[in-house]
Amino acid sequence: MVTTGQEQPNPRTKVPGMGRKRHLLWLAALLAIVVPLGACGEYPAPATIPIPATLTTSQLDELVAAFVAPQGEGEFQQVMASLPAPAATTTTEVANRHDPRRLDSLVTLSFANAELTVYRLAGSGRELPAAVRISQPGYRFEGIEVGMPPGMAVERLGESSTVELDELGFHLSRPHAAPVGIELIADAGEIVAFSLTAYLD
Repeated sequence: MVTTGQEQPNPRTKVPGMGRKRHLLWLAALLAIVVPLGACGEYPAPATIPIPATLTTSQLDELVAAFVAPQGEGEFQQVMASLPAPAATTTTEVANRHDPRRLDSLVTLSFANAELTVYRLAGSGRELPAAVRISQPGYRFEGIEVGMPPGMAVERLGESSTVELDELGFHLSRPHAAPVGIELIADAGEIVAFSLTAYLD
């Protein structure tokens, strides 16, 4: 064994700060692996929330016109086919009023500013317009406007020459067209929507 006047360091002696350096090197190596994986698309992209379809004013006009006074039997179905895909479709079974053993269906198509309900006959699959609800702010119909005070809306309907009021409420009465009920939906002091309802037999 050779000794000198200068003491040799013990190989097992811990050097101050060495443990921290090793820890940082380990983290750096881990990040070098994880970051490229994320860049290569290993992690799924955030899910996007679908935006409900909104009908244009012209589409609302066509829908209301075909509902209130269709020019032909197939006009309403043509307007339906021209609309964009709805945000949601719900189907409810109802008993046929002439034959309760037969179950027909009420099918509702929901859009951002409107709802359309058709009555689908069992067996034949024939669809009859049942109701239309419009909630587009500023939309006008027979003197009423979505967003106006309820009292003003009732007054406007009372002044219309094509609208009558009886024990069933307001309804449109036009030549060569079936009567259509009108329902006003109010909230917080204003009309937020109105519904048109067909009298189905």
